[in-house]
Amino acid sequence: MRTAACSSPDRQALEAASEWYARLRDDRAGADETRQWQAWLSASTLHRQAWDAVMAVSARFDAIAGQAELDALTRAGQGRRRVLRAVALLAGAGGLGAAAWTQPVTRRHLADLRTDVGQTRHDTLPDGSRLWLDTASAVDLRFDTHVRRVVLIDGQAMIETQPDATAPARPFVLDLGHARLRALGTRFAVRRDGGRAWLDVHAGAVEIQPGHAPARQVQAGFGCAIDGNAIGAPEPLAPGSGAWTRGELVANAVPLADFTAELARYRRGLLTCAPGVADLPLVGVFPLADTDRALRALEATLPVRARRVLPGWVRLESA
Repeated sequence: MRTAACSSPDRQALEAASEWYARLRDDRAGADETRQWQAWLSASTLHRQAWDAVMAVSARFDAIAGQAELDALTRAGQGRRRVLRAVALLAGAGGLGAAAWTQPVTRRHLADLRTDVGQTRHDTLPDGSRLWLDTASAVDLRFDTHVRRVVLIDGQAMIETQPDATAPARPFVLDLGHARLRALGTRFAVRRDGGRAWLDVHAGAVEIQPGHAPARQVQAGFGCAIDGNAIGAPEPLAPGSGAWTRGELVANAVPLADFTAELARYRRGLLTCAPGVADLPLVGVFPLADTDRALRALEATLPVRARRVLPGWVRLESA
C-alpha cells in the first residue's frame, strides 16, 4: 500500500475518498463501481493522498477492533455502517456530514431478463434464438410483428440467432441506444458499459448501424469497439473470449492486472492487483462460479498471494 505523500490531505478529496470507501464496502458494489473508483483514484495526486489516509485509518481500526470483530460487524447491515462511521471518526472526518457516508442508491433494472453479480444465465427466446447473460447484466425483449429486438441495458450478452419462422422473416436487432446491431445469421456477444460497447462475432456477421455514421459489417472471428457514433477497426477475437458462457475465464499470457480486473466483475467487494505483480503473465482456465477457488489457483500458478486488506477487499500481492 502506498504511503500518503501529505499528512493533511485536501478536505474535499478526503470527503470523496470516504464516500468511495463506503461505496466499495457496500455488498452491492460491482465492476462499475470499481472502474469508477480506479478512474477517480488516477485522476489526481490529492485523490491518492486522501485514499491512503482513509486506508491508514482503516488499518488502525483493524488493530483496535481485531479482524474477527470486524468480520462479525460486517456480516450485519447495521454493523457495516458502524465500521464505516468508525473509520470516518478516526480519520478526523467528523465534519464530513452524514451525506458522505450515505450508501449509493442502486439503479433498478426493471428488465425482462437480468443477472446479479457473479451470476450467469441461459434462456431460449420466443423465436427459438438462444441468449446468455453475463454477470451483472440486463436485457429487455421487444419482439413484435416487424422486428425481433433485444435491448442491452447493461453488462454482456451472447446471442445465437435462429431463422425466423414468420413470413416475412423479421430482422434480429440488438439495441444499444446509440447503435443498433443487426444479426446476419450469427452468434455474437456484446458488452456494454454506458455509452461504450464491444462486439465479438463468433459466427456469421453483424451489421452495426450507428446513429449518425455509415453502417459497417463485422465478420466472424473479429470484434470491434463501438463508442458513440464511432466504430473501431476490427480486431481478431482473443482466445477464449466466449468462455464465460461455459463458466470459465481463459487467460492466454495476459497481464495479471488485466485478469484481476476481469475476475473482479464476478465477485462482490473489491479485488485489486498490486503494481509489483501487475505485469506477471498468466496462462490458464479459471472457474467463474467460485472466485475464491480461482484466487487459490492463482496462488498455485504465480508467486502471488491473495491478501485480505479489509473485509470485502482482496489484493493480489507478491508472495
